[in-house]
Amino acid sequence: MKFHVITVILSVVSMVTNIYCASVNDAKPQLTAREIGELICNATDSNNDGIITKLEWIGTEANMDFDHNDEVTHSELLRYMVKLDSRIRPLWSLAIFESADFDKNGVLTEDDMFKFGKLDADGSGQTDKDECIELCEKFLKEYDPTLE
Repeated sequence: MKFHVITVILSVVSMVTNIYCASVNDAKPQLTAREIGELICNATDSNNDGIITKLEWIGTEANMDFDHNDEVTHSELLRYMVKLDSRIRPLWSLAIFESADFDKNGVLTEDDMFKFGKLDADGSGQTDKDECIELCEKFLKEYDPTLE
């Protein structure tokens, strides 16, 4: 009897306060490596022309540089990526960070971003969005083999 009374009380409280408990099935699925790459590259390609220019890489670095010291730390990159999608994990931002830190000094600079943007897989002389996505996907899978 007590169980039924408690159940009724909780049901009434829930209805009155509009408490909604999401089921496990309502949770967003884990991101794939390709989706993470798409998030980063789409955010970088500011004019949506499919080509990522030096200015767009530098603009992205400026957006990540929350303390405005012209260097991006791993924590700033993580914060930037989580703003793109809350499902981002620290390991994934570390994969991108360490892959883009060409001089291995622990911060991303304008020079690092420019070098990262110059990785031209098909030899066309520019970094297109597909190359950027594939590059990010490769780096992410090296760090986290569980990613699809």
